Amino acid sequence: MLFKTNSFELDIPSPQSISSLLELLSSQFPSLRDPTLANMLGLSLNGRRVPREEWERTLVEEGDKIEIFNAIVGG
Repeated sequence: MLFKTNSFELDIPSPQSISSLLELLSSQFPSLRDPTLANMLGLSLNGRRVPREEWERTLVEEGDKIEIFNAIVGG
């Protein structure tokens, strides 16, 4: 499966869990390993937010659209 972002492409085996994909991406984007940032990440798969507790068992397959964003909290 070809993972694409703004100016980056990574060819990875498919299917891949969200957790595994983030681990692979952290080799190219080391800031993803920062615990503070990692705890603030949110993610959607094909337009549906995926809770962190589902990342290990949710598979990403060829053609899926993933959005990674900073979760914003406040009151």
